[in-house]
Amino acid sequence: MSAPLGSTSSPLALALKLLAIVAAVWTAGNEFLQNREVVFFCDNTSAMSAAVHGYARSQDFAALSNTLHLALAALTCTPFFEWVPSLASCADIPSRPQGVAEEAFYARVKAAGQEK
Repeated sequence: MSAPLGSTSSPLALALKLLAIVAAVWTAGNEFLQNREVVFFCDNTSAMSAAVHGYARSQDFAALSNTLHLALAALTCTPFFEWVPSLASCADIPSRPQGVAEEAFYARVKAAGQEK
């Protein structure tokens, strides 16, 4: 049985976390990363493993991981990957409820998803 779509262990969450690292490398690339040692923080252990090892079982995730390593190699960038707890990740702030109104909204969305 697969993980729920909104969970941090779902295949979509892994793909998005890994894609975020690739997008950061593509975006910051030449200007900030070329010929440098860079620390990347990730709150998803599966995405971090794919980033560290350059491999994943799934062909899609392996392609993202390979793309990341090719981009880093082209920049002669030396990456270091560190795990950060999800609650400490500033990248996750938009996905967290902020206040009572948003908590109620998230609860309604979650309940609607469980009804299906």
